[in-house]
Amino acid sequence: MKRFLTILLILLNCSICFADDLVPYSFPFTGKWNPTENPMLLDDYGLQDIQNLRKWGKHFRGVKGHSRINQTTLGTSYTIANGFHFRKGNPVESHVFANINNSGAFSIYKSINTAAVPNQDTFSSFIASTANSVNFSPAPDGSMVALDGVTNYIWGGNEARCASFLNFDATVSSSFLYDFTTQVNNTAINANNVATLVADASGTTSVYIGSIRPLQGVKFYIATANSTNATADVQEWTGTA
Repeated sequence: MKRFLTILLILLNCSICFADDLVPYSFPFTGKWNPTENPMLLDDYGLQDIQNLRKWGKHFRGVKGHSRINQTTLGTSYTIANGFHFRKGNPVESHVFANINNSGAFSIYKSINTAAVPNQDTFSSFIASTANSVNFSPAPDGSMVALDGVTNYIWGGNEARCASFLNFDATVSSSFLYDFTTQVNNTAINANNVATLVADASGTTSVYIGSIRPLQGVKFYIATANSTNATADVQEWTGTA
């Protein structure tokens, strides 16, 4: 019984020791930042080095670091007035926009997406001239807007969402109409998520493609093509004809 009590007291003492070790201690960050003084000579709570942190009252909070994202200069007399990192997930795209001030003449340059940030990429002219310095902002539908106080530019990436994709019968009978808009806008490739196009009685496959903004082009991803040589005929609605 005595030996049992001795062991119990030892265990209790150890528990008390552990509890004492875990008592929190509040360190008030009220001192000054003095990066030049010898650490041994700093006042109470003084600070000699702060890395990736910024004082916030009596506490610190983290700040995002900065690193160079491109080694190539855009021009000897250019300065960067503003910038924007454009990113989207479907399809995956990453571009860096730079609003360039060339002795008072503003323009926009864009990286061509050959390397991801922070690796070096190549920049090319995107908008040759803008009225003023540009402010960038994310926009709905995976887009970006650039505003110079006169014109609002909107860009959806190298590939933007297809607003409508219809496979239809262009003959007089118009016997079928298939809406594949959902299928062409997702990344799934199973049988229910691809557009299997149907030709009409004359052997012509007709597709209507809709967009919420003026189109610069249309890109097709063809998983399985037939073996018959074909000719593509494209018509564009310009707003009046």
